[in-house]
Amino acid sequence: MPVAAVLIAFAVALSWWTLDRIKHQTREDIGLSLSATLHTVHTVLQSWAGDNRQEVASWAQSPILRGHVLELLELPASSDALLASPILAEIRDHLHTVIRNHQIVNFHILTRDYVDLATWDGEGVGNPSPLGRHEEFLRQVFSGHASFMISLADPGDSKDETAPSQAARLSVLAGAPIRNHFGEVIAALVFRLDPDLNFSRILAQGRMGRTEETYAFDKEGRVLAGSRFVRQVEEHLKGPLQGKTSHWKLRDPGGNLLEGFQPLLPRDRQPLTRMAASATGGKSGMDLDGYRDYRGAIVLGVWHWDKKLGIGLATEIGQDEAYWSFDATQNLVLLMAILLTVLFMVLAAVLATGRERALRLADEMTASLRVSHLALEDEVRERQKVAEELRRALEEAEQAQERIDGILKSISDGLIVTGAQNRVLLMNRAAREILGVRWLDAAERPLEEVVRDPGLRGKMISLLSAKTGRRQIDLEIPSEDPKIPRAYRARVSAVKDKAGKEYGTIVLLIDVTREHEIDRIKTEFITTAAHELRTPLTSIRGFSEILLTRDDIRPDERIKFLNYINRQAVHLSNIVNDLLDVSRMESEQGISPEFAVCNVEETVTGVIPYFQEHSTIHRFEVDLPEKGAAWTVDREKIEQILKNLLSNAVKYSPGGGRILVKVQSQDRGYEVSVHDEGMGMRPEQAQRVFEKFYRGDASAMGIEGTGLGMTIVRNIVESHGGNVRVESQPQKGTAVTLFIPQPPVPPAAPERESS
Repeated sequence: MPVAAVLIAFAVALSWWTLDRIKHQTREDIGLSLSATLHTVHTVLQSWAGDNRQEVASWAQSPILRGHVLELLELPASSDALLASPILAEIRDHLHTVIRNHQIVNFHILTRDYVDLATWDGEGVGNPSPLGRHEEFLRQVFSGHASFMISLADPGDSKDETAPSQAARLSVLAGAPIRNHFGEVIAALVFRLDPDLNFSRILAQGRMGRTEETYAFDKEGRVLAGSRFVRQVEEHLKGPLQGKTSHWKLRDPGGNLLEGFQPLLPRDRQPLTRMAASATGGKSGMDLDGYRDYRGAIVLGVWHWDKKLGIGLATEIGQDEAYWSFDATQNLVLLMAILLTVLFMVLAAVLATGRERALRLADEMTASLRVSHLALEDEVRERQKVAEELRRALEEAEQAQERIDGILKSISDGLIVTGAQNRVLLMNRAAREILGVRWLDAAERPLEEVVRDPGLRGKMISLLSAKTGRRQIDLEIPSEDPKIPRAYRARVSAVKDKAGKEYGTIVLLIDVTREHEIDRIKTEFITTAAHELRTPLTSIRGFSEILLTRDDIRPDERIKFLNYINRQAVHLSNIVNDLLDVSRMESEQGISPEFAVCNVEETVTGVIPYFQEHSTIHRFEVDLPEKGAAWTVDREKIEQILKNLLSNAVKYSPGGGRILVKVQSQDRGYEVSVHDEGMGMRPEQAQRVFEKFYRGDASAMGIEGTGLGMTIVRNIVESHGGNVRVESQPQKGTAVTLFIPQPPVPPAAPERESS
């Protein structure tokens, strides 16, 4: 019997030690799992918030939007005046792309005194903005920072926290300052995001099993989103929600409400849960011993307070579900202990009848128990090893993720990484903007489903499926200007394992729009220059060879040939001058007019005689203001404009007719127009008349010219602070009208886009 007692005591001690080790390991595994879930959700939330801050900041810096806002600020600050302005429609058109692609509910453009200048639906324009209640958020924006905010917008706090929360509404806002040309903040652009499409969906990724949930709450402990049991509790308390979100506070009722517990204190006097009290105090923590949640159920959880977002995040799981595997193991171990006890008692009985046989059986049982003990130790060590490897892998994954995030954000080109079946594994911000998709819509989906444009989709599929040859292709993607698509060069590289087997691809989208435009301009320049220079050079060479090789030329013919050579040399000089003028305009120096006061009549009539002398089939008329009128201009540049316009009028009126030069005095300057009765232009030709090297149908008719004259005209007029327009009808003629302000106001140097 003493031997049996010792064996029973050993079995009990071994069972207790085994259960303790298994419980300790299970506890560590639960902590790692909850922490990994919370960390993943938190990282995705931070990335989402950062993307929205960058997005709104980028649109707030748009020169087009800045110009519209400056115009709105000049209007009377009334709803009628603002709503009647066409600028609101232009702003909506400008922001249509970001509103559509990012599923933004509304946008607000606010003045510094929190009045809505513009909204997507026009609601509230000219009145104090409903966003004014978020004063801290707007204060950060108007101080010059792009900001992001998640908050419940409640007009008032209800004393009865079990009552329906009809007024509670979750606001997710991203805002950035709009600055004028001097860098001063003049307004704010705020995007209102749909929390159900973004915020709630991210939190829903933290749900596993029957009871695990990840939810967010504010500084007062009010649930923002993500909880899966709030409605269940409110329905149990006969207080169903009426709005999209609840202002239910995370209070500890003292017992499980769903099991019929009746709290001793009213809802508004109950303390916050252990987790909520710690998190709203700005602390992060973990509790694996168990605490009551807002239902009164015992849960295990981890939590974190994000100071930048101003919200708390918690991942919790029911204690019963968390320790389910341990409870099953514990029951098994206890059953084994009972069986061993019975076995030992049988052994003791056998010992009474046969000591020697009993000792032999005892030795065998001891050996068996020793083997079992060693096996349990090996299992515990293996679990510890797995846990340590899991911890190291988690740390390495976090470090790798930080490095990858840094690399992706620093790459200005679009980068896409795909895996099996071309499913998207990574896509940086540049690639998402190029393809017009969100990360939540692209992750783990085949690339052919992510690309929306049918033509682009076909090219991407053929590029990814190519196994040999040059895995590179040029793509065109529509931009805001349908006439000028964005050009990208897509390059594909294979991702291979150690055995050399391809298991994924890397797609790099490089913006080559500027290179394509430069190639097009180069081609047009070479073609135009070669054609225009060849004609006068051929004539000069031909007539000069005649003069050099022939002695029988009469004096009058010699004079005629020399005059023709001189005219072609002048034409050649004009071509070179046009090219040099355009080169100066494209350079950093640009055009710098030398203004001086001069007589209007002398400036205009000084260029007419040359054309009257060389064109006998045209009738030149001049309509000028009163004698003695003067203007402040660069006379040489204005004469260059008139020469270009008169030259075009003569060339494009091959049948002759009237050419009218008219100057009219306006309130703030002079309007100069040149009318002809020539071949005219179609509307699509008139729209392109100021493009470099564009000549319409002139090349097919043998009309000389480089296609640079109107480009030079526009640049000179703009250097005087004026503007120019063209009106034309086929077979009826063309009228070019330019306005020269007085005094001249040269515009500021244009902002140049970086390549």
